[in-house]
Amino acid sequence: MGMDLLANVPLAVSMALCLRFGVRPDPVNPARPPADIFGLASGGIALALIYAALDQGNRLDWTHSGLVWGLLLSGALLLIAFLVHELHTPHPGVDLRVALASPLPRLLLLIAFLRLTILSTSYAIPQFSSRWFGVFGHSRSGRTLVWIAVPQLFVCFAAGYLLRRPTRGWSLRSASSASAAPA
Repeated sequence: MGMDLLANVPLAVSMALCLRFGVRPDPVNPARPPADIFGLASGGIALALIYAALDQGNRLDWTHSGLVWGLLLSGALLLIAFLVHELHTPHPGVDLRVALASPLPRLLLLIAFLRLTILSTSYAIPQFSSRWFGVFGHSRSGRTLVWIAVPQLFVCFAAGYLLRRPTRGWSLRSASSASAAPA
């Protein structure tokens, strides 16, 4: 075992003890509906397969990799099975009417936009580095990565400030313009 794992053991034990002795257990409800194990497992596995396909698509060739296609198609098929199961089960684990209610789809779309923005920087930086350093050598790689990382620190502080403002429109417009600026 490495030291990084052993360093987290006391923290995990103390958190478990705080939960055990600090939180009163709920009484067992005999009328509680059964858990939707298939629905929760199929939805989680489907999203994990789709995420793995999107993550490995940059490393492998998107359209010419059987692994990427297999992960993507199996994830999509399992996601469709999850949605059909959740629509037809009497006690769904995820109530789709609640998931499609007013503020949630917009928030999920913003989270997806943020995730794609983060993935685009993780894709653009290595591609830029391989093209740039292939011509000029690896001696400039450290300075270039610093010039890429330092503006992202300032953007994080600006994002934190904008998220505290009462109007969230500023946050969305600022994030969209910052994402489009390098393009």
